Amino acid sequence: MKRSTRWTAVALAVAGALAVSAAQAQQPKVNWKMQSAFGSQLTHLGVAATRLVKDVEEMTNGNFVIKFHEPGALVPVLECFDAASKGSVDACWSPAGNYAGKYAALSFFTAVPFGPGYGEFMAWKIFGNGNKLRDEIYAKHDLIAFDALAIGPETSGWFRREIKSLDQVKGLKMRFFGLRAKVMQ
Repeated sequence: MKRSTRWTAVALAVAGALAVSAAQAQQPKVNWKMQSAFGSQLTHLGVAATRLVKDVEEMTNGNFVIKFHEPGALVPVLECFDAASKGSVDACWSPAGNYAGKYAALSFFTAVPFGPGYGEFMAWKIFGNGNKLRDEIYAKHDLIAFDALAIGPETSGWFRREIKSLDQVKGLKMRFFGLRAKVMQ
């Protein structure tokens, strides 16, 4: 390479780096409030939310800051969908199934009871138009959903004693949401 061509290439590289640096410096800072459905110390679900907040801030050199809020700190957990739709909060860390009472179809975008494993579930979402269906529901409310965590399919639960008949289920205290709650009813 000729000496003048080499210096031209170096000059262009330096100019490009300076332009990128100047553009980053001029980016406005974005600050969001994110309501979580899970406490920050909850294994897997809560810890993943705090990790996401940290990662976004690091990846954007502090230009995009998400403030994590514990469950109920801004709005009741089951009202986060509507709060984000209206702009009261910027984001919700919450499974779609939490809002299945409002939109039954959202049950299929969380953990389907006795459903497919991670691979099959994510394949359906990404390649089988599952995310397209989810996005249509969210778009009606000016919301966008991102997959930032996956939990496996859930079964019927853990019990202190073996359940051998439907009569033993009557009156048994259980906590389920979404489609699992409908199945157990």
